[in-house]
Amino acid sequence: RIHPEDREAVIAAIHRVIEGGAESWSGEYRFRRQDGSYAYVLDRGHIIPSSRGEPVRMVGGMTDLSERKETELRLREQAALIDQASDAIIVRSLDNRVLFWNRRAEEMYGWTAAEVTGRPVAELLYADPTPLEEATALLLEQGKWSGEIEQRARDGSKLTVLARWTVLKGPSSEPLSILAINTDITDNKRIEQQLLRAQRLESIGTLASGIAHDLNNILSPILMAIAMLKEQAQGPDALALVETLRSSAQRGADLVRQIVGIARGTDGHRDLVDLRGVLEEVCHIARDAFPKNIEFEHRAVSDLLPVRADATQLHQVLMNLYLNARDAMPDGGRLSATLENMELDEAFLAGHPEASPGPYVVWRSCSSPSSPPRTWVRARAWGCRPA
Repeated sequence: RIHPEDREAVIAAIHRVIEGGAESWSGEYRFRRQDGSYAYVLDRGHIIPSSRGEPVRMVGGMTDLSERKETELRLREQAALIDQASDAIIVRSLDNRVLFWNRRAEEMYGWTAAEVTGRPVAELLYADPTPLEEATALLLEQGKWSGEIEQRARDGSKLTVLARWTVLKGPSSEPLSILAINTDITDNKRIEQQLLRAQRLESIGTLASGIAHDLNNILSPILMAIAMLKEQAQGPDALALVETLRSSAQRGADLVRQIVGIARGTDGHRDLVDLRGVLEEVCHIARDAFPKNIEFEHRAVSDLLPVRADATQLHQVLMNLYLNARDAMPDGGRLSATLENMELDEAFLAGHPEASPGPYVVWRSCSSPSSPPRTWVRARAWGCRPA
């Protein structure tokens, strides 16, 4: 009646016990019922010796383990499913200590289940336990809670988690523990913020373009009137005054043109660009827009190579460098920029496999704050292949 797959092992185990002089034996195996099905049994036998000490019979009994085995099998299947889940599944006690921690939680937070079992969740996942305490209070009051919450991983990195928590209850409806299903949405939130930022920039660009268009309509007749006044002006003082008016209005028109170019963004059109002109325009805008406690220096070599690029894109990239430099000098300082030619050789390329050899134009931007922190110089370099 022993299952064919278990028979050899069971008989061998019984003989080892008998031949070894032991007093008892036990084992688990599958035993065939009368209807042909098999039951999992725990079989225990006491070995009875003869008057000469030789084993002559075995007396014992069987316990049916079928229901327990089926339960264990279901639990193993459920545990396997839980470990395959794409969400971190955590069971914690009512005082927020870890009772269960699935494999995804290990991957997401960096701790193994053995390391966290019995430890407070607040100690593991929260720099500030206040959000946990507030959410737990609502959970115990309402029976469930869901929402976004900030957590941290073992390495200190911040996680944004979509949490769905439920109170697990006993037979008498008394709360026993808390089931937490946490989904990492950190990357989704980052993408969402980038999309919102892009939408804001697009709106700002549209607004700036509209304002610039109106300003251009205002400045055009002013420039035309100045040209007429210059023809009628008499004397050097009057001519100097008209020239001052003309240069100021022209400067305003140039600023409008630059704003419109930036607001339109890049369209991928590449032309020959003299970076000296771009440097002068960016410095011009920065001098007008930045705090007056920032000094500006810029220099370009006389034989600077022209580059083929999108001028508007260059404006945006280089203006971002200047904005970063401004942010590094809240109390003022000096902002310098240099344009020079550079030949990339094999020694440089050994550490930069993404580059290719040949001539480049290099823009260097350096900020020196008036009240420097411990590391007080920020230097950036940006290269562009010449035409």
